[in-house]
Amino acid sequence: MQGTICDNTTPKSPKGFHDIYSNTAFNFEYPTTANALFPVLWDIVYFLLTQLYFLKRQCKFDLGNACGWYYCKYGKGINTNGTADATSLKSWICQQTDAADHTSNCGSTKPSPLQAFLCDCLTGFRCQYIEDNKCQIQNGQLVPTNGVTPVPYSDHVSHRQFHLYCPVPMGFNKELLPQNGRTGNYLKEILDYFTQKDRDSVSCYNITLCLLIVCKRTPRTVGDLFAFFLYLDENMETDGVDTEIQQKMNDFTVVCYTESQTFTNALNKLGEDHPDDHNDVATLHTLRDSECTTPRTCGKYLDPLSFVIYCNVSVAFAETYLKWIIYLAEVLYDGLKQLQKDFQKRKCDHDKQNKCPDGCHGEKDKCLCPTIVQCAEVLPLFFKFGFTFSMADALNGKYKSKPDWLRQCKGFSTQLQNVIINGGLFKILLDEINKFLTCIRKPFLYYLLTFWLIAILYFSYGLTIPLDLLHIRSHLRPALSHQISVLALLSHKAMAPTKVGYFTP
Repeated sequence: MQGTICDNTTPKSPKGFHDIYSNTAFNFEYPTTANALFPVLWDIVYFLLTQLYFLKRQCKFDLGNACGWYYCKYGKGINTNGTADATSLKSWICQQTDAADHTSNCGSTKPSPLQAFLCDCLTGFRCQYIEDNKCQIQNGQLVPTNGVTPVPYSDHVSHRQFHLYCPVPMGFNKELLPQNGRTGNYLKEILDYFTQKDRDSVSCYNITLCLLIVCKRTPRTVGDLFAFFLYLDENMETDGVDTEIQQKMNDFTVVCYTESQTFTNALNKLGEDHPDDHNDVATLHTLRDSECTTPRTCGKYLDPLSFVIYCNVSVAFAETYLKWIIYLAEVLYDGLKQLQKDFQKRKCDHDKQNKCPDGCHGEKDKCLCPTIVQCAEVLPLFFKFGFTFSMADALNGKYKSKPDWLRQCKGFSTQLQNVIINGGLFKILLDEINKFLTCIRKPFLYYLLTFWLIAILYFSYGLTIPLDLLHIRSHLRPALSHQISVLALLSHKAMAPTKVGYFTP
């Protein structure tokens, strides 16, 4: 892209993409330096990878197994809300319940959620500014409601809170989609090639590996942080990352902090994998890929959209990992608490015949949905925090011969509560982080305390001694302290106070 890869036949001054397309004709802007280029590449690859991964996961399953889009149609003339207009579709679950006629009716008599997602008409999976009516989609681009200038993709980070995920528009124009409608299994087969980890040729994953060699991308959303802490914990001991982190901690603190191994142990326990039942402790793994059956609250709930970025752990970046752990552990903790709080506020009003009561996801756990997958309010919330279902068919009770993997909303709420508070692993890690920070900052605290004490004493001396605020000098016994110049008594001319011995300090 920068025009620096050359061979024997390359001209002496090859043209790079930025020289060709960065002009007023194409309205493209390419960074001219490496420091400006790689952050832009990271943003582009991140949004591309996360949204294509979510689309692939949705197209992997059919409606009966996991409420997926495998047989849902997309293409020119496919409706998004049962009408000819591209109006918003509220539910991501296809309304065509008959599997035999799914392909023929989806997108004609029944709206297609797949088409709605591609055309940015699916509520809950769009930019927050579209949901708030601050922006709209015009020709596949996001523009202000009363404006014409497209909103830059880099602005999506500020559309929601720091730890929430705001997707860029998919940007597909329904008039330019295939003339003959196709189903989601086509997309699944195509996207598999570009998002899987076992490809030797060009793919989103391999581009990610190239970027990781140059620089790291700081995790931002709750899904990013979840993936980072989970996979770091799983690979710490095998790759020797824990030893290197301990060494970096000792280098920072010299002899002040001597519990670096306790620190890494607390970090390791947070994402520890228990192959058996999780009766004693709740870790991040119990929300990601747990196979336990008793108690039936652990499960395959959360799959970070950016897992392929943060699943790669290298000992070379131990210092960077240490910084992320120290400053982002509490962000993950607060983000999961916010996820639980928002989850309990969900109201299942998608089914008029089987309507759940208010606060059904709260402490009462009265959600009437058969499974957490069939609750249409859950997946949009997960997507907002940077997640999708880890194994939707297992949660829906349709995975091979594992019906006991079925989970309901109350199970997820209970297990998330166990991870955040009841397990206590977050508290242990945060306590160790506070000890480490206190050890680092202790010399600076002593320095500031000494500085302010000296400053206060200096100013106190300057105020009390010359002005005699404490009336000490007026009680001094030596006569010299009360001696007044004779000129001050005999002369009619007033003398300056500084020449009077009594007032002279």
